Amino acid sequence: MRIARELALLRWSCHYEGPSVTLLRIVSRIAARIGWDVTSSDAFQRLVERSFDRRFGVETAGYTPPDQLPVTSEQAAEAVAYSATSSAKFGYLLARLPIEFERSTFIDIGCGKGRVLFMASEFPYRRVIGVDFAANLVEAAVGELAASGYSALTVRNVAKRAGVAPATAYTYFASKEHLIAEVYWRR
Repeated sequence: MRIARELALLRWSCHYEGPSVTLLRIVSRIAARIGWDVTSSDAFQRLVERSFDRRFGVETAGYTPPDQLPVTSEQAAEAVAYSATSSAKFGYLLARLPIEFERSTFIDIGCGKGRVLFMASEFPYRRVIGVDFAANLVEAAVGELAASGYSALTVRNVAKRAGVAPATAYTYFASKEHLIAEVYWRR
């Protein structure tokens, strides 16, 4: 089972990060077995993030601390830093979901610049929705998705629709349960 998991991760790495970064991942795994950890270095992480962006012509990589996000004073207490989700791991997770994608909606709570929305839009979800209170990140996400031929609904549009189909919700910040509850109960 472990070999199957590793092969699936390699498949998603190849798809999202390209063959050269995937080969680098393989070499780094071998190096880790002899005690040389390459993957946790900032340089390696930047390379992987940027390879996704170059491959798909988007700009989702990087790190933005919470104090540099254009949020209101009320939102500041809830703000968390922006950093992109691992594309290979996320693709692997989505592919393993035991759901009928065509009947489901994907909701990314804390969508940031839209990397997860972009990846989810490659699956046959009925709808892909991004929610975030940092307006510049949402605008970037919508712009990136529109440039790639995809579109996303706003929370306002979602709220107007009754009976949303079963959904997959991805949250970047697990420690903000009360925000997730607020999104769930808001109609």
